[in-house]
Amino acid sequence: MSENRPRSPAIEVSSLSIAYGAKIAVRDVSFSVDFGEIVAMIGPNGAGKTSTLETIEGFKAPTGGSVRVLELDPHGNQHRLARQVGIMLQSGGLYPAMTPKQLVRLFQGYYQLPGEIDEFLDRLDLVRVQKTPYRRLSGGEQKKLLLALALIGSPRVLVLDEPTSGVDLYGRLAIRDILANQRMKGVCVLYATHELAEAEKVADRVVIINQGTVVAQGQVGELLTRFGASDLEGVFTSSLDFPE
Repeated sequence: MSENRPRSPAIEVSSLSIAYGAKIAVRDVSFSVDFGEIVAMIGPNGAGKTSTLETIEGFKAPTGGSVRVLELDPHGNQHRLARQVGIMLQSGGLYPAMTPKQLVRLFQGYYQLPGEIDEFLDRLDLVRVQKTPYRRLSGGEQKKLLLALALIGSPRVLVLDEPTSGVDLYGRLAIRDILANQRMKGVCVLYATHELAEAEKVADRVVIINQGTVVAQGQVGELLTRFGASDLEGVFTSSLDFPE
C-alpha cells in the first residue's frame, strides 16, 4: 500500500439510520471501506442495502448517524465528489435511444481528464454493440455498460449496485478482473449483491445486512471460521438465523 495514500477510510458509515416516514429502513449501521479494498454488502430483498448505497452516493441525507466519503458528507458535497466517485445504479439512468458509443462520448465530456474507456469496452465485449441503442441491449450488456461508464472518470471510489446481476460467465470474469485491477490501483470498491458465490470470489470483506441492521461483517475467511461454514452461503444463512 502506498505511503502517500490517505490513512482515513475512503468510505466511513457511522451509526447510520434511514427512515421513510414511520418506516425505519436502516438502523444503526456502521462499517468502513479502505482504499485498495473491495467490500461486498449482501442481504435479502428489503434489507436496506440500496438505501444505504443511495445515502453513500449522496442521493439522500441520513435520518441519523453520519456518512463520509473521502472525508466529506456526500449529501452536502455531491458536486465536489462527483469527479472522484464512480456510481453504478442497479438499472436505468441513461437515455434509451443513445448508443454505447454516444453515451461514452457524453460521459467523457463530464471530466477534464477522462480515463481510457476503449479497453473497458473491449474487455466487457461491448465494442460489437457500440452502435446499438441502449434500450435494445440485453440486460447483461446494459449492466456492463453501466460499469464502464462508472469507471470513465478514473474514480478513487466505486459504488456499485448489483454489478454482475444478469451478466453471463464471460462478463462476470471480465468484471472480476476489472475490479481486481481497480483494487491494485488503490481504488475503494463497495458493491451490493445477491450473488454470494461472486462475492466470495471478489470481496476482501463482507457486510451482511438484515432488516436494516448489520448482522455480521468481516473478512471472508474469518466469517467462514466464525460460523463454521464451508462457503459464504453457509455464513449468510447462519447469520440470518435461517433454518437449515
